[in-house]
Amino acid sequence: MARSADTKCENELSFLNLADESMNRKLTGAFASNELVEFSSDGKYLATANGRAIRIWDLAAGHIVQAIDTLGRNTVGIAWMNNASVLLVVTEDRRMRVLVCPPRVNR
Repeated sequence: MARSADTKCENELSFLNLADESMNRKLTGAFASNELVEFSSDGKYLATANGRAIRIWDLAAGHIVQAIDTLGRNTVGIAWMNNASVLLVVTEDRRMRVLVCPPRVNR
């Protein structure tokens, strides 16, 4: 991932392919300079957090699949469990929440 100092790109999160040094993916949203990011173990999802908001991104589609409010508490840590569907969230008041992400759709 790369952040640009260019103010025109402040709302973008870009991914750099290290093999050929090309920018091969870009997510658009309100990203903070201290954004927390965590890839799921299967590489399908990216969790981002800044302040009191957590967003789950579908990397193949390039869009948000779930937005989570941390109930007015600032997020200080996020981590995916090994199965890529459970996200641990730690807030500044030392509370940990276990979230199923993205929510499963029954068909």
